[in-house]
Amino acid sequence: MSAAMKEQHKINYGIAGKVALITGGSKNIGRSITLSFVEAGVIPIMLVRNDRNTAAALAAEIRERRVRAGVCLADLADVPALQAVVKQAEEERRRTAPDSKHL
Repeated sequence: MSAAMKEQHKINYGIAGKVALITGGSKNIGRSITLSFVEAGVIPIMLVRNDRNTAAALAAEIRERRVRAGVCLADLADVPALQAVVKQAEEERRRTAPDSKHL
């Protein structure tokens, strides 16, 4: 599909500029979800438990598009670690849009 056709089919979901925490966001369907969020203008933060290298490579690919992206190591079973990740995402969002209260 050409770039012009992609632009015509782009849907505005009202999430541009938001930060999304994506579990398993660097492989398989998670990678597709992450890239779809990027296309919608979302800043992705991929949560990975083990494979930081794959996620870091995807984040670098996204940054080449001049879009910010992040990677956090987190185990979904570790509630305090997840709370810290959410706090970091909230702080990131405030830095990008100080007038916004929501991710």
